[in-house]
Amino acid sequence: MRKYYLLLIIFMLFLPKSGLLAQDFEYAMTEKDLAGAKISDLLLVNDRIYVAGRTKDEGNPLIIVFDTLGNLLDYQTFLPEVDELYYGYISDILYDDSTGNLTAISAISPACDVGGSTIFKWTISTDLEKLDEFKYTIPGMDGLSDPSANLDDSLIAISVQSKTVIYNLQNELQQEISLPVALSNPQVIMHEDQLITFDRYHNDSLFLITQDGLINLKKKTTHFSRIELVENKLISAGSDGKIRVLDPASLEILDSLENDNYSTVEFSQLGQGLLQVIFSDIGKQTSIEIYDLDLNFIRAIPSFTNYESNFISQLDEHQNLYQMSSYYNINFPDASSGGLIPVLRKFPSTGMPSILRPSLEITDVQVINPGEINDCLYDSLSGICTYSFPSASALKYQLTIKNTGETDIINIGHYVGTVSPSFCGYLYQDYRYYENLNIPPGESISITDSVQMGSVADAKALNFYLAGPNHLLAAGQDSTFYTIDNISTSTFAKNGPELLRIYPNPVYDKLNISNPSINNPSTTIEIISMTGQIIMNIKISDTQIDLRGLNPGIYYLRIQDGKKQYFNSFIKME
Repeated sequence: MRKYYLLLIIFMLFLPKSGLLAQDFEYAMTEKDLAGAKISDLLLVNDRIYVAGRTKDEGNPLIIVFDTLGNLLDYQTFLPEVDELYYGYISDILYDDSTGNLTAISAISPACDVGGSTIFKWTISTDLEKLDEFKYTIPGMDGLSDPSANLDDSLIAISVQSKTVIYNLQNELQQEISLPVALSNPQVIMHEDQLITFDRYHNDSLFLITQDGLINLKKKTTHFSRIELVENKLISAGSDGKIRVLDPASLEILDSLENDNYSTVEFSQLGQGLLQVIFSDIGKQTSIEIYDLDLNFIRAIPSFTNYESNFISQLDEHQNLYQMSSYYNINFPDASSGGLIPVLRKFPSTGMPSILRPSLEITDVQVINPGEINDCLYDSLSGICTYSFPSASALKYQLTIKNTGETDIINIGHYVGTVSPSFCGYLYQDYRYYENLNIPPGESISITDSVQMGSVADAKALNFYLAGPNHLLAAGQDSTFYTIDNISTSTFAKNGPELLRIYPNPVYDKLNISNPSINNPSTTIEIISMTGQIIMNIKISDTQIDLRGLNPGIYYLRIQDGKKQYFNSFIKME
C-alpha cells in the first residue's frame, strides 16, 4: 500500500500546471488577433470562462473562451448580416439556463463613425456559433446615435437622445418612454417600477423617472466614471477617487470609500453581494481589494504592476476570483484601444497565487535602413512635423531579445512605432508575433523584421514594447526605443510639439487633458478649425476644457506651455 501512496505523491509532484491540481493561472493575450483587445464583460459558465468585448483599434465584436485551468479554447468575432456595419463591441453577455445558449448585446457602427450606431442582440451557442440575430429599433427614430443598452436577466433598456425603449428577451417591445429632460446620451438603469437616468457623457446628475415618464427626483452628484445597480444598491466610482453607495429609491449617499494615496478608482461587480475595488495612480502600485456592499473590507487581491486598468472580475462558487485587466502603455494610459495586452487570471480563495512569469528584455535595437527615412516636414496648418517614409519602402529593424527569466521562451510579441492620434482614439503602428522560438534562460535571439510605417506624426522616437506568454511588459513599459533624431537632423524634430493626451474623444462638453506637466496658469490653448482658422484662444487653470459653446465638428487642439507645445485633434459632438 505504501508503494501506491509513494507513486501517487510522485505523480502529484510532477503533474503539469495544466493538470487537475492547477488552482491559479495568468494568461496574457499576446496572440496577433487578441493583443490590444478591449474587454467589456466576463461570464463564468460551468467549466468555461467567456470574455467579451472588441478586437484592437476600430475593432469587431469579440468573444474569447478559456477553460478554468487557463487554457485558451477558442475565440470568434461577430458581425451583423449587413456589410456596411462592421465596427462595434459586445457590452453584455448572459447565459440562458433554459436553452443552454449565450445572449450577447452589441453596439455596431459603420467603421469608427461617431453616429448611426445600432444595438443588436445575438443568440450564440456555447461553442460560439451564432444562432440568431435581432436588431433593436426605437419608434420614431430614423437612426441611433451612440445608443446605450442596460441588460438584466429578463429585460433590456435601450436609450438614445431623449427616448428609452424596454424590450424583453423574447424581442417584444414592453414600453416606450420619452424622457422629459434633455440628455445628450441618456443611460437608464431599471429599478423596480422606476428608472434611474443619467447622461453617460456628463455623469454629474441622476434622475429618478417613473415608467410613465414623470420625474420624481433630480440629484446633483460628484462626477462619476461608472455607476451600476448591485443587489438593490447603487454603486458609483467618482472622478474624485471615491466609491459611493447610494439608495436607489432616494439617491441619497449611504456610505463612501476612498484611499488617500490614490486619485483614481474603479470597481467591478463580483456577485454574491461583493465588489472588487481598484485604486490606482500613474507610477504607483495598484491596490485591489474586495468589499461587501456596506463597504466592509473582505480581503486583498495581489497586484503585480503599476500599469493596469479596466478590471472586470467574477467569483465562482468556491470564492476563487477570475480577474480580467488590460496592461497599458505608461505614456498613453487613457488610450481608447483599451491597452497593449489583456490578461485573464485566476486567484485562489485563500493564500497567494503561485504564478511564475517569464522575463524578457530588449537589449538592442538597430534600424537597418535609416537613409530611407525623410526629414521631419513642418505643416503650418496643424503646427506639427511629420516624418515620412517612401511608400515603396518599409522601416527595417533588428531586435535583440534576452531571456532574463528561469523558463524557456517559445513565443514573443512586440509593438513597434509610436502611438498616433486618430478619430477612433490612439492607434499603435503595428504588432508582431513570433511562434515556435526556443530561447533558454540567459540566452538571446535577434529578430529582423520590417513595418510599413507610412508616416509618423510628431514622433521623436520609435518605441518597441515587448510581450511574451504570461508576461506583460518590462518595467517602465518602455522596453527600448530608437530616437528618430539620430537618423534625421531636421530642426523641427527637436522643436516640434509633443502629442497631447486628451479624453473623451469624441467629446460632448468637457475635454480632459492627462499630460501631467500642463499645469501652468499662463498656459494658452488654441482650438483650430480644419481650415486653419483659430476658433478659440483661452487660458487653462486646470486639466479640463469646457467646450459646450463650440459647434459640432473636427478640430485641432494646440497648447503652448512656456517653450513647449502640445498638439492633438478631437471631434466635438452635439
